Amino acid sequence: MKPFTYLPALLLLAACAPQDNAAPASAPAVASTVAASQPAAIPAASAASTAAQPDDAQWIGRYYGVLPCASCEGIETTLILHEDGSYLLEETYKQRQPFTEITDGRFTWRKPQEVFQLDKASGERLYQIGNGQIWALDADGKQVEGELANLYILKQTVSQL
Repeated sequence: MKPFTYLPALLLLAACAPQDNAAPASAPAVASTVAASQPAAIPAASAASTAAQPDDAQWIGRYYGVLPCASCEGIETTLILHEDGSYLLEETYKQRQPFTEITDGRFTWRKPQEVFQLDKASGERLYQIGNGQIWALDADGKQVEGELANLYILKQTVSQL
């Protein structure tokens, strides 16, 4: 019951968030913070079709990096993006007894076109892609800034899909 006590506050924050006139009602900043508690945001997210994807297919492939982790030494992450809009995400939490989570599903392109969102299976996380790398975005849909910013990057690898 405790998570539902925050629902009204989250909805109020979502309603007060600044809206970009060109973006859908569920802009990434709102979707990433409210989508878990607001099922109505899901149809709007899937409205971003593959027609909005970047023009070239250079984004297809495997991306790898070690993302920061608050309770472990890092999260060894491999994200594979397929042309059909599907993905495979493998995350290995580096700790005394490492464990791996593998998730697959679909992703949708957002505006701007370099931003995409994974489906509910991966917590609707947002990423930005460009120049052979992917940035894991924060809860507001923005790139992490500061000293640790370079730790939130997955680099495209040449290995086979």
